[in-house]
Amino acid sequence: MATTIPTTEPTTIQAGDTVAWTKNLTDYLPSASWVLTYQYVSPAQAFTLTAADNSDGTHLITELPAATDDWAAGNYQWQAYVTKASNRYTVDSGRAIIRANLAVAAATGADYRTQNKRTLDLINAAIEDRFPLAESGFSINGRSVELMSMPDLIQVRNLYHSLVAAEIKRERRAQGKSNAGRIGVRF
Repeated sequence: MATTIPTTEPTTIQAGDTVAWTKNLTDYLPSASWVLTYQYVSPAQAFTLTAADNSDGTHLITELPAATDDWAAGNYQWQAYVTKASNRYTVDSGRAIIRANLAVAAATGADYRTQNKRTLDLINAAIEDRFPLAESGFSINGRSVELMSMPDLIQVRNLYHSLVAAEIKRERRAQGKSNAGRIGVRF
């Protein structure tokens, strides 16, 4: 089965998969010795992809799983530029999300929950651990620490619950799935 290579930059990349697309730059043809490079940057990682001549006037960007399997999950900004001799011109820029390679995550024990989900889980654990005690604080060596009250913890938990629910809805929408929980009724 032949795979059609996309002609636009991916907005979502699965680490551990083959990544490929072509870029048509009529003013910067690979046959005229222009080299197209993509620079991807996130707070966790940066990497560069260099295109090859696709023999049809387009640049071919491709990376195999061996190169993408350890790409860090996250939100990336990218910039595409062409070079020839001492010349360099930026030709495009954008954003992409790299999804975690779960095979690597399982081997390393990495935590790929979102920040909101990790915070919600910590709040739930605090509520569960404190419920029988209902402590309001403690003191060590003359220093006092006041804990959040149970109503405050519940209020913050509700906030983070809604933030996590919104993330899940965005994820489902990005995957082309319906928003479960919304029921349409017509009379």
